[in-house]
Amino acid sequence: MEDFTIIIPTLNERATITKLIGELRSLYPSARIIVSDDGSNDGTRETVRRIGRRDGKVLLLDRERREVHGLTASVLDALRLAKTEFVVVMDGDMQHPPEVVGSLAGQLAGGADVAVAYRAGVDGGWPLERRAMSKGAEILGASLLAIRGAPSCRDVLSGFFAARTTLFKEAVGKHPQRFELKGYKVLLDLLKTLPRRTVIAEVPYVFGLRRAGDSKIGPRHVAAFLRSLVR
Repeated sequence: MEDFTIIIPTLNERATITKLIGELRSLYPSARIIVSDDGSNDGTRETVRRIGRRDGKVLLLDRERREVHGLTASVLDALRLAKTEFVVVMDGDMQHPPEVVGSLAGQLAGGADVAVAYRAGVDGGWPLERRAMSKGAEILGASLLAIRGAPSCRDVLSGFFAARTTLFKEAVGKHPQRFELKGYKVLLDLLKTLPRRTVIAEVPYVFGLRRAGDSKIGPRHVAAFLRSLVR
């Protein structure tokens, strides 16, 4: 895992970030971690700074003063700092199991260009409204990729994936307009830019229950997703 950087975009994740970093460092002591924070006001940044002072492989990227805020913007800013051969993107709320990172890494080491963790189930289930919203968005995203002749997978909206760093950086450099910086579906934006021959691997996992805090999805995120579909 010394060839991997784990990117964690955060916004008010103080309740879970210490546990997440601790589990990642225990499982993958050679990996580097970049926490890309979008202006948390709950102590997330201070918590990560303290961890970083003790552990040189944990870096805080403080985006509070950046002009554009959004999950995708946070991931891409961290990507620019990554020096390793591979990167992993995952949420900071513990809904993405840390042990699955190793499976994603194994797929890339085995030759895949992108490895996507897809939700094979949801721990405890989702309300009908949430399931319908998620399914509708998945259909729209997959349809867009099919129309564009881009590679696809079972969960094109996954926020948990890994990629070859050079491939990811080249995609952003060549097609910056395809990435909706204020959005939160960076995998979909990446897939839009890639040729169909790109090797996509998939790893199943059970989407965990939120340990703390509330979902951040609101009207502006829906609007950003719709903008992403037409970029």
